[in-house]
Amino acid sequence: EALELPLSLTNLFDHAILSDRRALVDGVFHGFLIIMAAYSLALYLILRDRAYLSYVAYVVSMLLFFLSQQGLLYEYLFPEHPQVHHFSIPWVSMLIFLSIAFFFREFLRFHETVPRVWKAYRTLLVLHGVMCVALLFGPYQTIVSLMALNVSISMLITVVAVCLMSWRGSRSAQIVLVGWGLLFTFILLFVLSRTGIFYNDFLASYGLRIGITLEILIFSFALSFRINMERKEKE
Repeated sequence: EALELPLSLTNLFDHAILSDRRALVDGVFHGFLIIMAAYSLALYLILRDRAYLSYVAYVVSMLLFFLSQQGLLYEYLFPEHPQVHHFSIPWVSMLIFLSIAFFFREFLRFHETVPRVWKAYRTLLVLHGVMCVALLFGPYQTIVSLMALNVSISMLITVVAVCLMSWRGSRSAQIVLVGWGLLFTFILLFVLSRTGIFYNDFLASYGLRIGITLEILIFSFALSFRINMERKEKE
């Protein structure tokens, strides 16, 4: 399996500064996700719009992903059970997959606007769940690679569907497309930096967080935009 071992030689003073800086950035990022989730949950309780509930689920699942990736869930919740941590990120990926599915169903009405894409997406979602269970019994690396491929295919068909809806004039889809475009850009820069094709310490450390932050902000704006449009239509 893959194991990251980022090593650097430094003195105690510089190490303390770097650790404090990373703790500050992580704290701000985690706090941002918690605030966005709490704010959206409050709006759901007021408006009873299930798109907000799916958005809350997405933000919380992304928070769990980063906490698991950094080992914080393992450190504070189940330090005596390393095997749980071993499977935590693949299992959290299922929560992300599921929350995105509900978000696009409730917000962009995928099951009505692009029914064929929605059926294909649901099939990939079920397949992802099956592979999450298979992790307990089969070869970890092979199944995780298949899960990554499955996620890539689902993201591709989703982007195609959102592009199609944007082409048809859906303002909500156009805003979502901007959010995903920014996220994919930062994911690409993050991967290129991590694989060493071109290395940038800032992007390697924080590129993915920046992309997720921008995407979540734009998705929140898209939800607010839709509510405003519906209010104008009623008026």
